[in-house]
Amino acid sequence: HCEMSELFLSKGKHVFCEKPMGVNRSEMDRMLAAQRKSGRQLAIDFEMRASSACRRMKEIAASGELGGLKGIEFIHHRGGWLAEGNMIWRTDPARSGGLYFMEPCHEVDFFRWIMGEITHVQSFKTPNVLTQYPENMPDNVFSHFFFEGGAIGHLSTTHSLSVFTAPLDKYDELGHDMCFVVTGDAGAMRLDCIGEKLLVVKFAEYPKGTHGKRVELDRFETFKGSDSFHDIEGNRLAFLKS
Repeated sequence: HCEMSELFLSKGKHVFCEKPMGVNRSEMDRMLAAQRKSGRQLAIDFEMRASSACRRMKEIAASGELGGLKGIEFIHHRGGWLAEGNMIWRTDPARSGGLYFMEPCHEVDFFRWIMGEITHVQSFKTPNVLTQYPENMPDNVFSHFFFEGGAIGHLSTTHSLSVFTAPLDKYDELGHDMCFVVTGDAGAMRLDCIGEKLLVVKFAEYPKGTHGKRVELDRFETFKGSDSFHDIEGNRLAFLKS
């Protein structure tokens, strides 16, 4: 979205972009420079920050209920993109920026929102098995994130397990899953993004009088509706209000 953003910012217009912001670092730097020069607002649609289930996870993490935050995970098995229709450009890094710019960018933003700034990252992949994905466009990626506060994050996303035509009520048995886990020293929580359910657990001393801990159920929280994980409308309204 680089050329369009530069043009409208130069005309004094605020700009709201979908992903990818740009397809490389150079384009993103150009957009930021144009924004700073214009004094207008430039926003990218990271809708998790507006979505109810994700905001609830942020609230719990910030409350101290889980204790000091030690780790965060994101696991995603999803259907692959095909080289047809509006999916053709997604598998072309020159047009999409690559897998991270198309998909896990949302989860990285969520990681930073919950855990703080990232200092460094380690990433690797297995060899591609979906042949429409070029060698420089992985159909899987596994990354470790190291945060300023000492916490560790893990992100795993693969396109080679989930059955392409799967009804929502069959997602689980047909290889689709999508969840976040945040772990503290007093408890943990897991958001099942497809099932729209948040599991919260606590660590209790066991047996009593020892230093051992066991994981005990604290509660479930449920979320239903389009705003639980992908509240695009809420994010656009927040942009318009700002």
